[in-house]
Amino acid sequence: MRRRLLLTAACLLMASLVTPAATAQPPECETDPNATVEELLECVTLEGTFDHLQAFQEIADDNGGTRVSGTEGYDASVDYVVRRMVRAGYKVRTQAFVFNAFRQLGPSTLTQNAPDSVTYVEDVDYAVMSQSEPGDVTADVTAVDIMLGAGNASTSGCETDDFDGFPAGNIALIQRGACTFELKAENAAAAGAVGVLIFNQGNTPEREGLIGGTLGEGYDGGIPVLDLTYALGAELAETVGLNMTMVVDVFRGPATTYNVIAETRAGDPNTWSWPAAISTRSMPGPGSRTTARVAPPCSRSPRTWPTTRPPTGCASHGGGPRSPVWSAPPTTSTTSASGRSDRSPCT
Repeated sequence: MRRRLLLTAACLLMASLVTPAATAQPPECETDPNATVEELLECVTLEGTFDHLQAFQEIADDNGGTRVSGTEGYDASVDYVVRRMVRAGYKVRTQAFVFNAFRQLGPSTLTQNAPDSVTYVEDVDYAVMSQSEPGDVTADVTAVDIMLGAGNASTSGCETDDFDGFPAGNIALIQRGACTFELKAENAAAAGAVGVLIFNQGNTPEREGLIGGTLGEGYDGGIPVLDLTYALGAELAETVGLNMTMVVDVFRGPATTYNVIAETRAGDPNTWSWPAAISTRSMPGPGSRTTARVAPPCSRSPRTWPTTRPPTGCASHGGGPRSPVWSAPPTTSTTSASGRSDRSPCT
């Protein structure tokens, strides 16, 4: 879905554009189709790939360390891809669309104010749950239907009656288990909570660390949410007179981003062949942690596409223009600065 798209940069295809003499391609790459994986690997060099990765890294360095969609770093990356494709002779256009963006703007904090003064460590004791709303709240903390111990079958926060008697204006301390994080946080918000701390379930050794979950794009609780380790959550659940401050520094809302579409200048405009490429990256990093994927043998040196036949086995419709497309990975499956990825909305 377009609204879930992120950064775009086709590094393998880009590697076969004009590169320095030190990484020159074999002469046959200019005329022969890349009809096999072996030919593709010969014409797309490791050095050429890293030239472009380094360029993207430099763009990130110049733009606050990130190239995530909706930022100046992403826009500069789009400009880079457009320049290279125009230089290679393509007709290039960009496709703007609006998506629901989520990104961390800076460090988030969690501190205990009473009964003791304790500052906890981000990405060790707690982390921002993906799709959390931003917020800065200080309040007493109320545990919600907690079930501690190995083998527990926690359903904390899954039912509205779990919040019977919950003091409006407090932070809700909720345990993982039985339902989505979104439902838990939305039930807390409906009960008057101003923030939510969701700690891991602790029923098995695998559920003791940070959760690395997401509230999902549909989350509409309107309050900030952090996830905690089981050890910290269990400790807080048994702390009398607990008052805490949680600060979540994120952006969550609509943003504009772009796909880049480049077409050859030859061929029937009513038909096409579509070599696909995509680069994935980890938020909030600069984007050099990249997995560039292309569908061999459907790609070749972009400078030769207008003049050579489609590769054997390539998805082709007639003899029309070939259009390498830079499209972007999802925004909702992200990694934090600590490298946790593939966030789940589930229990």
